[in-house]
Amino acid sequence: MLALASTRTAARLQSAVRIVAGSLRSQRVLSTFYDSQSGETVTLPSGIQCHVDLSAVAVNRQSSALRHLVKDGQPVKGISSIMRAIAEDEHGVAEAAQNQHDGVCVTVSSRPQGVAAVEAARNLDMRAWAVLQPALCLEPHDVQLNAAEIGDAGAEAILLSVDAGLDPEKLREMVSVSPNLSRSRSRSRSRSHSRSRSRSRSPSPSPSPSPSLDSNPNQVDMACEIDLLGAPMRARLGLRVAPAAGALKLVQFAYEELGLLHHVACLAGKHSPRPSEVLKAAGLGPLDANFGPIFLAEHVPEAA
Repeated sequence: MLALASTRTAARLQSAVRIVAGSLRSQRVLSTFYDSQSGETVTLPSGIQCHVDLSAVAVNRQSSALRHLVKDGQPVKGISSIMRAIAEDEHGVAEAAQNQHDGVCVTVSSRPQGVAAVEAARNLDMRAWAVLQPALCLEPHDVQLNAAEIGDAGAEAILLSVDAGLDPEKLREMVSVSPNLSRSRSRSRSRSHSRSRSRSRSPSPSPSPSPSLDSNPNQVDMACEIDLLGAPMRARLGLRVAPAAGALKLVQFAYEELGLLHHVACLAGKHSPRPSEVLKAAGLGPLDANFGPIFLAEHVPEAA
């Protein structure tokens, strides 16, 4: 499966020294580990990571929404991040930095453009979330390569744009590849990509050729291993699902069955489901008074 598991990464984390997370990390469902291999502290998501998109909220209403979504300088309970700045290239990233944003959502329409923008953000010490446009999320191998390159550039979340009507098993295939094909793709990436921060590995060859996806769709699990510095790929993948019938079922399937932790929520409900809907689909609940600020924020666009 596309980096939903990596033998080396799993072993590294199992042998790491765990640091007790503070109250803020607990609210945002994060765990912190010391990675003895890289000598760095790694923060991993251990539950749903809801990234709120404000792009559909009128500019003159965003400050009202932020008053509900941010407390003491941090997102409220249930929210992982608020994607206020959107950029398509390095210039957009620089502009976001000039406007004092500490993170940027990179809209990825091509792999080179996305890699350059994410690297620009990381060079400015900004958080970077990458949203792959639908055209980049059609073929399983393209998804694999795009995610590997974007992840290696430093994106902490890699979000695939999909339609609500996508067959769940097609989604499973999108984040998975057969052993033979993953092996050839990994070797290709190893030849063309020399940055030492990321390593692409393939399973040991079997005595006989493995069936293709067409002949055996079950040959997708645990097939491709992509090892990234810091959080592994399995902790970075997620979805941006278009808001339509079936969207929440797809979010639920992606979270519960595939382990995709990151999900985009549109505060206005126009580009993706609302935050409360995403959280409920992921089984986080009951959404009681502790989540009141989220409900109040969701009413801001309607009050405009």
